[in-house]
Amino acid sequence: MGNEGQKINWITHLNTGEANCNTCHLRSRCVMSVIPEKNLSSAKKYVRMIKPKRRGDVIYRTGEPAQKLFILHAGSAQTSLAWQGEHQIICDYHLPGDALELAGLYMGQHTTTCMALESAHLCELSRESLLNLSKLYPKLQEFISLRTSYALVESQKRQLDIACKTVEQRLASFLLELSSRYAERGYSAHAFRLPMKRQEIANHLGMRTETLSRLLTTFRRQKLIRVQGREVYLIQRKQLRSLAYS
Repeated sequence: MGNEGQKINWITHLNTGEANCNTCHLRSRCVMSVIPEKNLSSAKKYVRMIKPKRRGDVIYRTGEPAQKLFILHAGSAQTSLAWQGEHQIICDYHLPGDALELAGLYMGQHTTTCMALESAHLCELSRESLLNLSKLYPKLQEFISLRTSYALVESQKRQLDIACKTVEQRLASFLLELSSRYAERGYSAHAFRLPMKRQEIANHLGMRTETLSRLLTTFRRQKLIRVQGREVYLIQRKQLRSLAYS
């Protein structure tokens, strides 16, 4: 995501390992947003860019020590839990600007496994860097606590949706949520790319892949959406909202 200039800027800074917080278009969503702009030049020394991940690369695994906070700069990722040994349950998906599993820092180890869904660029802050920044900027601790609480509330909401909503309502809610999350980042709320494959979305929504495919076809025939591969166009947002919350 992002324009060509942003990609070049990213590569330039990646070669030096230096974070480009001053010019980052996602800073308002990042933990660095609590730091006054006049202090960014000195504070960004705590942030490090890491080598881009390819689709399928694991960023961290369940049970590993959580010593760093990862922030997604470009691309997308998913977090999952193992059930009965091998079966994976996809807990959440992450878009640019998201901090990955803040709760793990408090617990000392990762509670989920995080995998890149496509080419993903990330920044990282060590636990020590976060502690140092928190001493300098107390609002950082509040920011992290709020984001952790928000993630917990959203997780509980998803569990409730799976337990109480119909498959049609779940899909409509998912599309609207995705639309809102893209819009928050300055992208189109009406036309966007699905971050996951259909089988991954079905897993996340607690339904079979065949059910998801059937629902997408039904939504398309009802002229609620238009689908081209993984590109989705929301045609009737109002009707989708009525369906999601009926």
